[in-house]
Amino acid sequence: MRKEYTKNFKKNIINKYKTGMSPTKIINHFNIPKSTLYDWIKPTFDKHFKKEINILFSDYKQLLKKYNELLLEYNILKACHCFPDDNVQVKLAAIESNYGKYPVKTMCRILNVAPGTFNHYHKRQTYQTNTEIRFDELKKLIVEIYEKSEKRFGYIKITAKLNQQGILVSDKTVNKLMKELKIKAILKEKKPKLRLKANINTNLKNHIKKSFRRDNPNEVWVGDITNIYIKGNTYYLCVVIDLFSRKVIAYRIHYLAKSNLVINTLKDAFEYRGEPKGVIFHSDRGTQYTSNEFLELQKSLGITPSFSNTGNPYDNAVVESFFSHLKKEETNRNDYLNLEELKESINKYMLFYNDYRPHETNGNLSPNEYEKLYYEKKKKDPEIPD
Repeated sequence: MRKEYTKNFKKNIINKYKTGMSPTKIINHFNIPKSTLYDWIKPTFDKHFKKEINILFSDYKQLLKKYNELLLEYNILKACHCFPDDNVQVKLAAIESNYGKYPVKTMCRILNVAPGTFNHYHKRQTYQTNTEIRFDELKKLIVEIYEKSEKRFGYIKITAKLNQQGILVSDKTVNKLMKELKIKAILKEKKPKLRLKANINTNLKNHIKKSFRRDNPNEVWVGDITNIYIKGNTYYLCVVIDLFSRKVIAYRIHYLAKSNLVINTLKDAFEYRGEPKGVIFHSDRGTQYTSNEFLELQKSLGITPSFSNTGNPYDNAVVESFFSHLKKEETNRNDYLNLEELKESINKYMLFYNDYRPHETNGNLSPNEYEKLYYEKKKKDPEIPD
């Protein structure tokens, strides 16, 4: 026969269980049948179990959410190929490239970019004006020419090269775009030029008198010597330039500034130009150019000598200008270890100067481009003199 228990007794037993007393102790202490005890505590046990299940399920959902967030971050970083501490332009371009694939706000948060900043960038990419598109293309061409010149060209020469390519643009626009790109010509001012002792002989004639423009090749050549310092040693560069195109037609480097240097350089020019007739050769009054050996050489080659007025470097301004550019654009920008390195550098610059560098006197054509144009016209009109 089943024993009857009061409500208060039953309530007391359930409270004992809730407060942590084990079922075994309750059964032994209160002499309650096992089945009776479990009937009483079952609702409490079921409620407690459900609560534990709910807590576990809630934790699972939180963990799953966190996992999905981390997986998304991983996939975004993998797709963007950049990190939060990278350049902002790099991060903006990365977000733009994954636009529509991942949530923009999430990409901005992960890469530490303000959403407003990206939205402005995105609108510019999506709604660029024709001018903006043109300027972007111009910037690419400007950088290409700038790098090809080894960072020697400023906005005027870059404008000239662009115009030669059929791209009509003003130097003001190129200057503006170069400022946006934060690039400019990297030049170093020339060092003092070598001043050699001048010959004051009044019989030395000046046949060109600052008339530096010539209509044809091989009318007037000009020459001079400059000094270049390397590791405490001085070397001398001698050049011959044709006034028609401003082309360097011969040059030599030596550790002595003797008459042989200018003699051999002029011989090189004469041979390179096909032994032309009636050339005037103009120089300053340095003792190398006024030496008997050099004057005799010019006489034997049929070359008429011409000399600057005493102490007037402007009478030979073309060569002076060339040396200035050579030093600012090449030799002053480099540290040479020996003569071989200097020669290699000079050879490279001469090719650059004759083949690629725009010259204002030539309508911003390089010397070789200007001469090529001349000979193309000559084919069409044989009356043009050689």
